[in-house]
Amino acid sequence: EYMKAVVQALDTRSNALLQSPTGTGKTVCLLGACLAWLRNHREKTVVTDGDEDPIRIIYCSRTHSQLKQVMNELLKTCYRPRTAILASREQFCVNPVLQGAKGAALNVGCKRARVKEHNCGPFEHFMKGERSLVTKFGERVMDIEEVVTMGRQGSCCPYYLDIRLMTLADVIFMPYNYLLDKEFLENLPIRSTNCIVIFDEAHNIESTAEEGSSMKISSRDLENACLLYTSPSPRDS
Repeated sequence: EYMKAVVQALDTRSNALLQSPTGTGKTVCLLGACLAWLRNHREKTVVTDGDEDPIRIIYCSRTHSQLKQVMNELLKTCYRPRTAILASREQFCVNPVLQGAKGAALNVGCKRARVKEHNCGPFEHFMKGERSLVTKFGERVMDIEEVVTMGRQGSCCPYYLDIRLMTLADVIFMPYNYLLDKEFLENLPIRSTNCIVIFDEAHNIESTAEEGSSMKISSRDLENACLLYTSPSPRDS
């Protein structure tokens, strides 16, 4: 019944709120039903140049550790779709010069090494062997640790390889906060409008959305704002 409900929702392009007790194999059932539907849909659909992006599956959970468990469940099925897992530069970067850098500092350092100084070995290796790397790793189901290990062993940039794999993937795994960030979605190499979107552990969505839409204001921030508001303008001097 669970799998029938999944297929019915996909056939009618409607939303579905499904639940099943722990230990009943709902993750395998969900993946199996979606992948079976996707394969059947592609067999019946003739894709020509200029058509919209192919339908993909975006599988979301709260953390990368939960996504790793889902990827392990995927290996229990008979399906071997092309996959990609979305993560940040901080999690993927293997350039020893940039180790320890975070946030904006890492983004700036990455761009400088790639574009200005051309001395990022992993990125240069990826650019030179992109086609062979995509062929080699495109059919494997890999979590973050495996992608990073592959990058270290092959001196290849896991971050940009993963972005490339994403454009070819049938299933893309990512945490909730990525999908709930409009600005982030606009920078993705794929469109999320023609996708089967799965929210696993959906009871966490509300708190994740609240965190993403919230900001912290310290007492010092309020004090500075009050001083700025009450300070006389140059005209009043």
